[in-house]
Amino acid sequence: MNIKEADVSRNTALYRLVLPMTGITSIDVSHNSALRILDVADTEVTFVDLSHNPKLESYYCCRSKVTYVDLRSNNAIYLMHTYSGSVACIDIPETNNLQVFVSGGNVYPVTLASDRTFDLTTIRGFDVNRMSEI
Repeated sequence: MNIKEADVSRNTALYRLVLPMTGITSIDVSHNSALRILDVADTEVTFVDLSHNPKLESYYCCRSKVTYVDLRSNNAIYLMHTYSGSVACIDIPETNNLQVFVSGGNVYPVTLASDRTFDLTTIRGFDVNRMSEI
């Protein structure tokens, strides 16, 4: 499908938005507070502001270009699927209801230094202070 953009701002009661395998590059769901399911898998989307979607239960961004996911305003979310995507950082509050998290196959290109090392702190979302937790 060759959808480049979608304006859903007037669909305030929208509860499900499924846009996989489209040519879409961005989506604004800030006016869709009733949104429960969002699927931007297999798209060119790089970021989705989910801060206005407190009822969001399922978020699919696998094989997309999303690199950062902020779920701090989404306490209802129970399923997130990021498989083979670019997600490097996910903010999840302790009060979150996330029960199913599917990830894997995420590939991050790296360039080794001349001494064949790589500085992990250059990966977006990597926090060296949390290494003791691993």
